[in-house]
Amino acid sequence: VFELLGLEVVEEGGRNLGRVVKVEPGVANDALELGGGLLLPLVGACVRDIDLEARRILVAPGFSNPG
Repeated sequence: VFELLGLEVVEEGGRNLGRVVKVEPGVANDALELGGGLLLPLVGACVRDIDLEARRILVAPGFSNPG
């Protein structure tokens, strides 16, 4: 979990969503909390790739939109 803190989160297509400030534990799945308060589920449908060397997480589009 500590390795995810500070990683840049980028949506497929190139839109930067921010950096991970916290990993929130959850009952069904954990969630990535970004600097702006956005929570992204830590599940395969959302998180496409975690590149620790590049310090980047690639996520699927649609999860950053409210409701």
